[in-house]
Amino acid sequence: MIFELIVFLLVLIIGFFIRSYLILKYRWVGKDTFYHFIVAKTIQENGFPPDHIEKFVKPENYNYPPVFHLFLSLFNERKYQKLQILSPFADILTSIAVFLFCNAYFSFQVAIISTALYILTPFVLDNAYSFNPRSFANLFFVLAVFSCINMVILNSITFFALSVIFSVLVLLLHRLTTQCLYAVLIVFAFGLYSFLPGIVLLLSVLTAIFMTKGFYLTVLRGHLAFISEFGHKVFDDRKRDERPALFPDPKQLIFNMPILPAILLWFYYPLNFQNPLVSSLLIWALILTILSVIWIFGEGIRHMICSVPAFSILIALIVTFYKLYLILFIIIIISILFSIIKIYRMEKYPQISGITKKNMLNTFTFIRKNKKSGDILLCLPLDYSYNAAFFSDCVVLQSSGGFAEGLSFNQKLHIMINQGKINSIIEFYHPNWLVIFQGFPKGQDQSIIQKKNTQILNFGDSTVIRFIGYDKTIDNSVQPKTEEIR
Repeated sequence: MIFELIVFLLVLIIGFFIRSYLILKYRWVGKDTFYHFIVAKTIQENGFPPDHIEKFVKPENYNYPPVFHLFLSLFNERKYQKLQILSPFADILTSIAVFLFCNAYFSFQVAIISTALYILTPFVLDNAYSFNPRSFANLFFVLAVFSCINMVILNSITFFALSVIFSVLVLLLHRLTTQCLYAVLIVFAFGLYSFLPGIVLLLSVLTAIFMTKGFYLTVLRGHLAFISEFGHKVFDDRKRDERPALFPDPKQLIFNMPILPAILLWFYYPLNFQNPLVSSLLIWALILTILSVIWIFGEGIRHMICSVPAFSILIALIVTFYKLYLILFIIIIISILFSIIKIYRMEKYPQISGITKKNMLNTFTFIRKNKKSGDILLCLPLDYSYNAAFFSDCVVLQSSGGFAEGLSFNQKLHIMINQGKINSIIEFYHPNWLVIFQGFPKGQDQSIIQKKNTQILNFGDSTVIRFIGYDKTIDNSVQPKTEEIR
């Protein structure tokens, strides 16, 4: 027992290290992270709910699930860096929830194996490597579903109440996780022959509306508009260039979920699906798999992240019942390898993970100290726009992807840049600053920077182009030593 406990703790430590590695090394990580910081600061300054988020050329009409932003607004901006570690910690709590559920209903061995499979699955890293509401929403989603299963099996009013509470938190934290919750609870109502999951869902929505004094209705309208925006791109041939991939890439899916091929074990090593526990887990896993495939309204594959706990437990049950430990060993080794590769790619290609390195901070600090109020900044690649808005305090030439119109604006901006139309963007929006990381994008016309009304400054591997013509002069005293004025 002591050995198993040591193994369990070791798995948790490894999982936490993998999730927190980038945060501990680079201090500032993530792209959406800085959007959430901006919204929290807006709430601090203007109260809740904010009418608009003004840090974007196309301001956001705020309709995002508010709990994460309200939580962040309780803290001073100086605390934001330390708060980032909460995301990896939240996912470790999810792992512990998986362990406790399995230990209560199955065995200590199943609990450890399930936890290891969950914590080492690369897909789950997407929720936890940076500070965002996904890791917290996933935690409450798992707790809501576990409570719902307990509610149905034990006919327990306590678990009914817990299921409603956790479901409300999911609804007020994250849209895509909410979609997963809707799907699982609705299918539970039919698959488990119980009306209780449906009652939980209904009460959760009503409670969310009541607790937010009606603001959740705005969130729902924004959610539906978000889905509708993707729908227009799918069904409107005029928006073909903006159309997302309709179905998940199988290679990407297997890389992110090495446990997925183990589904084939079910055909050779069947479980007792008459058992309500097992059937609940099967419904959970399959409905989110189906949803990932048929969901054509953007990021369908991400529904699979919420299915990882169910798949992990089911595979652990098969492995322990049929003693398939060699297969388990192979799955774990592959999962560890793929997780390391995923983190390596995030570190090597910072635009994926949104790592804000020291040189980038110097760039944004310089702009912050030299900008005028209302200055517009275009950041290339666009992936760093939220980072730029937060650290430079400029208005960025982008919109928030948090609402439907902003999503459409950003997608069109990406298309124009991919078509080599940066000059057109600059001439139309008249940004005061252009920041370029990792070199000027290939295939772009660079004639704009040859104009006499530009001043070019280098910060190591980043370039700052200031469009002159304003009464504020650059304060050279705040320039890093690596800077050269040409």
